[in-house]
Amino acid sequence: TYIWNEDMSDWQSLATYNEENNIDDPKDTAAGVEDPELKEGEDYKISIATSQCTQCGEMVPENDLITYNDLIVCISCKPEFMQKVREGIRVKSRIKKKRQTLEQGNSYALAGLILAILSIFISFCCCCPIPSWIFGIVFSLLGLIFSILGLNFSNKNEGNGKAMAITGLVVSSIVLIIFVLIVALIIFS
Repeated sequence: TYIWNEDMSDWQSLATYNEENNIDDPKDTAAGVEDPELKEGEDYKISIATSQCTQCGEMVPENDLITYNDLIVCISCKPEFMQKVREGIRVKSRIKKKRQTLEQGNSYALAGLILAILSIFISFCCCCPIPSWIFGIVFSLLGLIFSILGLNFSNKNEGNGKAMAITGLVVSSIVLIIFVLIVALIIFS
């Protein structure tokens, strides 16, 4: 490796510079830590922290990112991003797909829970001329379906809405089991 600074007359190798200036090998003295010796068959494992660029969505090492008003921008997107900032254009995150997926997972879980709770009230508390148990079964089945969809989305998306989905699943299942028991008692008695 060749190096140069203002005090040097010409480029010279790092080894020559270190010898002339009585500098020890930088590997041995860097930060006072010795380089561990590798045993045969072992490799170094290097861990690099990464973050997602809010403009292109790529995962980039944190050393290659800038932060501007809570937006993380990689070096590839930086020129276009900064040009927009200079022009006064309001710059937002371009990553919407993941956020939409999380909201959709929550919507399914919430719908499943609401339908499950409605199935209880419609089945056992309502006094309407049409047999309410029909609506109770329909709402309970829909609550079960939406809760399963919400649980699926929450498992794929960092567990967001998982508690609501499980609660809707349990309530819908209990209501359906009660209906099955009631029908069984009516048929076999």
